[in-house]
Amino acid sequence: MSMGVCCVKGFKWDGKPEGRTSKIAETFDTYVAGNNTKAAVLIIHDVYGWQNPNVQLMADHYASESGATVFVPDFFDGDRLKREEYPELTDQQFFATHLMPFISRHTREIREKDIFKVARALRRDLGFEKVVAIGFCYGGWAVMRLAAKPENQPADDKDAKPIEGPLVHAISTAHPSLLIKQDIEQVAVPMQILAPEIDAMYTPELKQYTFDVVPKNGVALDYLHFPGIAHGGLMRGDQKTVESRLALVRAKAAAVDFFKTNLGLYE
Repeated sequence: MSMGVCCVKGFKWDGKPEGRTSKIAETFDTYVAGNNTKAAVLIIHDVYGWQNPNVQLMADHYASESGATVFVPDFFDGDRLKREEYPELTDQQFFATHLMPFISRHTREIREKDIFKVARALRRDLGFEKVVAIGFCYGGWAVMRLAAKPENQPADDKDAKPIEGPLVHAISTAHPSLLIKQDIEQVAVPMQILAPEIDAMYTPELKQYTFDVVPKNGVALDYLHFPGIAHGGLMRGDQKTVESRLALVRAKAAAVDFFKTNLGLYE
């Protein structure tokens, strides 16, 4: 499992987020868009975190077009990676001096419990009947963990009210990072992959492993290939270029359709 220089490249989009801020499980600052009380989308952000305008703008689109309530919690506990503060550094220098130390503070082992705490709070505390999750880059490993069967998830509070059915009802991921093969093997709910062609993190080997394992496990798989698009391009692509903008629109539309199908939001 790994991260690369491609994980810090990208553009900030135009536009002003229109959602609101709240807290989940009394701890996690969260951007919220939408007002559905039964169906939710949980976004697990990339290394630029919950306050990145791009992810908040995407949440607004998801909410308005799917009809679900969309949540973007802060899974970095207030810690922020700010590329714009270091314009003098090359991407390689920023990767080595800032991204890698940042990731060491937010490893899978450190953050997995928080991600499950939020997902369980959406179902148990906020009462959502159905939840889907989508993870970008860093969030890719996390949504696959949420998609595992209960016996392959971290132990829940033994005194907590049981959650009926799967914790999340489907997952989507765009250019996932930090994956191990076991994450793919344990997915037990419908999965969508938004896969750029040029991706050193979600490698050809891992892509082929996904094709080999997920259907064999009887799990529905939607796989979209984005020719000419590089890792990170579906959250940090340049909206001013035609190729990149069309990829962003295609990925957004596919994700919305996937959410509506698995949340039961089609009339």
